[in-house]
Amino acid sequence: MSAESFAVYVNGLPVAVSLGPTDKLYVQQAGVSKQILGSAFASGGGGATSLSGDVTGSISGTNIPTTIAASVVTNAKLANMPASTIKGNTTGGSATPTDFTIDGLTLKATPAAGDELIIWDVAGAAIKKATVSSVGGGTPGGSTLQIQYNNASAFAGMSGTSWDDTNRSLALTGATVTTSHPVLDLSQTWNAGGVVFDGIKLNITNTASADNSKWFDGQFGGATKAAIMTNAGGFGIFFNGTSTNLSGMSVNSSDQILFGFTGNTYFLVQNGGTILASSYVYGWSPSGNPTNGIDTGTSRIAAGVVAVGNGTGGDHTGFLQWGGQGRVTSDFNTGNTTTLANITGLSVTVAAGRTYTFEADLYTTSNVAAGVKFAIAGTATATSIVYEAIVNDPAPAAAQTRAAALATTVGAITAVTAAKARITGTITVNAGGTLTVQMAQNVGNAAGSVALRGSSLLVWDMP
Repeated sequence: MSAESFAVYVNGLPVAVSLGPTDKLYVQQAGVSKQILGSAFASGGGGATSLSGDVTGSISGTNIPTTIAASVVTNAKLANMPASTIKGNTTGGSATPTDFTIDGLTLKATPAAGDELIIWDVAGAAIKKATVSSVGGGTPGGSTLQIQYNNASAFAGMSGTSWDDTNRSLALTGATVTTSHPVLDLSQTWNAGGVVFDGIKLNITNTASADNSKWFDGQFGGATKAAIMTNAGGFGIFFNGTSTNLSGMSVNSSDQILFGFTGNTYFLVQNGGTILASSYVYGWSPSGNPTNGIDTGTSRIAAGVVAVGNGTGGDHTGFLQWGGQGRVTSDFNTGNTTTLANITGLSVTVAAGRTYTFEADLYTTSNVAAGVKFAIAGTATATSIVYEAIVNDPAPAAAQTRAAALATTVGAITAVTAAKARITGTITVNAGGTLTVQMAQNVGNAAGSVALRGSSLLVWDMP
């Protein structure tokens, strides 16, 4: 063994020391000399022979084998670990500990019910183990494809359900019930005035489908009774009573609203008008209930021809009333006067800017010395007007007079007793109001002239 040189500090000052293989170094403590280096140390000649504390050991020849005492290595004395790691052995046998993460562990894709987990027992404030089945996993309940639900903290299969994972389709069959239990009983509260909400939403991407494909199909006994379906490029809402056809309303790709049944349209509403199929009647019921049948209707006879009838297609036995009609319901007596006055019942209302043609038939009686005269007047004003009166009497006597202004006398004649007057004309209205037939004696007489009950006025709006 060669000599070794080193420094020994005495009272804080270094002292150079060089020892050969057989040299010894002593220190004195409390008057007692003790060898600390040299061969005597190796043989226990008065020097230190063991170590104590966290690390212990006893001299053995020229070495001192050491041992770390039990329970003395604290966490602070361990090597630092990477963040979020666990120290342990992840191999299948004995090995040096390593620092590992949860993600670094081998994954078991389908844990068994008896597999165990490490858990923290909150109530017991202790780390414990538990099986997979006891912490919410475990074997599914029910049959294959059934939806799972919590049945008293255990998995159970929902009866009547079946999930088709290939087509992502759920079938749900309710039970036979004797009290009301909806298959789906949904509720929601909307509470934001500025939000447009959706209650139930179904979004279909129609890449390709046959017409009459149903968005909704409501059935009774397997037969469709209500449906929302595609129709003519649009959609429709249809209903079914007892027939095999669905009746209802649809909107096509041209934004036309169609009323009818599957494959047939009998009424159409579009921008600019409504259209009724040629063989159908627009009609009315004889009562307040439209299901009590029809007794009056209008129908198509031919192009440009419409009939009013009994509600049967093509029937023209009916009649039409309109606002341009008036008649004398009780005899009108002029009295002893030559001042023109409105004949009660012979007045209609006309609108500004419209043109009308009119026709009055007047049946009169008068004293032969009094006679009759007439005029067309009213509260309306005329942009233009022309009318003419032709008066006949069995006497015989006749008068024919034409006027181009309202309230102008026409058909004035005296020597008649049973004259029949006919007044025809056309007016373009300036300010709307009434259009009225007037009458008076041509010569004053105590016996008033009379327009008899049944005299009439007809007015038609003209193009």
